Amino acid sequence: MKVIPADGLETLGGRRLGPDESFDFACHNGLACFNHCCRNLNLYLYPYDVLRLARRLGIGSARFIDAHVDVVLRPGHHFPDVLLRMAENAGHPCPYVSEAGCGVYADRPFTCRSFPLEKGLLAGPGGRSREAVYWLRPPAFCLGPGQVRSTTARRWFEADPDTRAYDRWTGRWARIQQRFAQDPWAGEGSEGRRAKMAFMAAYNLEGLRDFVFESSFLKRFKVDPVRLARIRRDDEALLDLGLDWIGLFLWGISGPGLRPRR
Repeated sequence: MKVIPADGLETLGGRRLGPDESFDFACHNGLACFNHCCRNLNLYLYPYDVLRLARRLGIGSARFIDAHVDVVLRPGHHFPDVLLRMAENAGHPCPYVSEAGCGVYADRPFTCRSFPLEKGLLAGPGGRSREAVYWLRPPAFCLGPGQVRSTTARRWFEADPDTRAYDRWTGRWARIQQRFAQDPWAGEGSEGRRAKMAFMAAYNLEGLRDFVFESSFLKRFKVDPVRLARIRRDDEALLDLGLDWIGLFLWGISGPGLRPRR
């Protein structure tokens, strides 16, 4: 998911859908293309994707990043992309897919969860308004669109509580990513201390928890006591703080739950 400028809609390709426009799609193991879409992918992982996959695998997010992803900084960008590393065997499949299907289905990343749709947030005047836009863009080999199972774009992303949670978290990260269109590193570059701290806050929950409780963080920032208690035991609450802290650290955006101490 990303924030899309109004003049960028024509570059999206595929079939654009209104939120309540119907489309037909179903995926099941009776289709000849089953699992073909899970191979040789540039599968972007957002912070909530990493939280869920690391927890599913029973490892920390730092270990997950080291062992299972490629961190790529594209030319002209100021924050790296995190991509799931494909397996090395023939066809370079997703490491979690088998002939029976997805082995981490309940915790599959947002991109897999939204397939065959893609979703963006349309930037309004001043870049502040955010209207959801949807488009249908399955690969040419996909037979799912020929299956008669009608739904709408809006229902696709509201299908269950987990999908709604992924949608909220990914939309929030898209808004942060939009700010990285401008270089925020104050001359340090994308390998500097500030960039590494921001990456930790988004993708390394163990590092973030240590930063909050083992450094001078709580002497420098005031955190709501109820929120602080949740952070000690809840990864989602910790990620929530991390994303808030990125906004405060890089752009001075504070809120009632996190602000500098005076």
